[in-house]
Amino acid sequence: MTVEDALIKYLAEVTPTKAKKSTQKSERGSAKSIIPNIGQFFMQH
Repeated sequence: MTVEDALIKYLAEVTPTKAKKSTQKSERGSAKSIIPNIGQFFMQH
């Protein structure tokens, strides 16, 4: 799984559960900045 895959999943499953719309917007904006820079890297566990 890449960082981009993980962020997309997080944005789809977790972000919508956040109470504040401003938090949701902030998380989407952060992901937009992160994905082009490190989204292609694979995650290991």
